[in-house]
Amino acid sequence: MFFSGDASIRKRVDLGGRSSKERDRQMLLDQTRLERKRRLGLRQQSNAAVKIQKCFRGRKAVEMARSKVREQFCFTFGDHCQKADWHCFGPDSEFLRQMLFFFTANNNGDVSILLEACQMLLQYVRYNGSIVSLFAGLDYSSNILLWCIGLKNLRISVCKQYTRIGFI
Repeated sequence: MFFSGDASIRKRVDLGGRSSKERDRQMLLDQTRLERKRRLGLRQQSNAAVKIQKCFRGRKAVEMARSKVREQFCFTFGDHCQKADWHCFGPDSEFLRQMLFFFTANNNGDVSILLEACQMLLQYVRYNGSIVSLFAGLDYSSNILLWCIGLKNLRISVCKQYTRIGFI
């Protein structure tokens, strides 16, 4: 208890209130939490990049498919539908399906094809009076759904074009 004069090392007492084990443990937990947050952020960034790449690749694949279908359409029916006639709107024809797949309102060639198709439809209605027989064919009951979908998509394409040029 009294000073003996020897220089032995005594324990140092930390008066901070907590033991060093608790402080080290808390620091380790904080460090682990920060590391976990960092890894989560990196994982989210990686997942977001993968989604963006998927979307980009998908859009690119669709554009390639549209280009191929447009080429096939132009080869079959002509650049301005020169080879097309009223039979192209029948239930078994690929004319309307292909045109609606590749149509974009910003492409002037597509717009001219759409105009030619609409003019052919108007001529058919003037001469025959009924557009239902044109789309549905002889077997109206089994083709009614295809006919409705085709006409709806044609209407949407026409509306897109009118919206683009400012009529609507």
